[in-house]
Amino acid sequence: MALLQHHDDPGQRIPLPPASTPHRLGLLSTVRPGMPLLATRLAIAGLQVSADARWGDVTALAALHSHSPAALLLDLSEAQEEAVPDLIRAARLIAPTIALPPTPRCALAAFEAGAIDVLDHRARSVELAWRIHACLRRITTAAKASHHFSGSLVQSMLFDILINARQPVCCHQLRLLLGSPDLPMTMRALKARIHRLHPALHEQQRSLVMDQQWGLVTYACQPPSAPRSVSWLDAQRGSSPA
Repeated sequence: MALLQHHDDPGQRIPLPPASTPHRLGLLSTVRPGMPLLATRLAIAGLQVSADARWGDVTALAALHSHSPAALLLDLSEAQEEAVPDLIRAARLIAPTIALPPTPRCALAAFEAGAIDVLDHRARSVELAWRIHACLRRITTAAKASHHFSGSLVQSMLFDILINARQPVCCHQLRLLLGSPDLPMTMRALKARIHRLHPALHEQQRSLVMDQQWGLVTYACQPPSAPRSVSWLDAQRGSSPA
């Protein structure tokens, strides 16, 4: 299998230079259990992953998110070749994403979806580690607003994504993130989760604006003074703003 055919030289280890600012690195994988772990390969090459999760385990994903990674490695299996762009767009809700697609044919689609770099599984571990390290040095992490949220890790992740988003968040990306590549969360379940966030958003003096066009729903948090379109409360009441 292609993913197993990386060509490491066990005797060659070039120490990575220390970063001027430590960067937390997350790993999100769709590779099935039993495959060699990318995190192990990188650790042997001198690059540590701060937290990792398998896509579909939403609790582990929320724990990964709580580490506030500066970048996210997205390790994709062959089964997800056609879904690479959608998965990258969803992963970017967590952090800037470095993609390891199942085949080089996906590289262009990965860049178009917003990946900050695209790596080849078959490269030597030391090369992967150095390229990831170079990406981390280029990343400038935007400061996120700190908001207290009392709730589950998963709800906290959803709250953080919505309140810190700089542009409207697509429902399809949220459904993928909170579900699995093969079985996204239902729209009904997503709406129920977002509904439970309203009191916390109200405490932060934010309104959640929902825009629905052609079956696509986007969500955006706005301060009270912002112009209203269809707010969260209007959506629940089934009414339009005056």
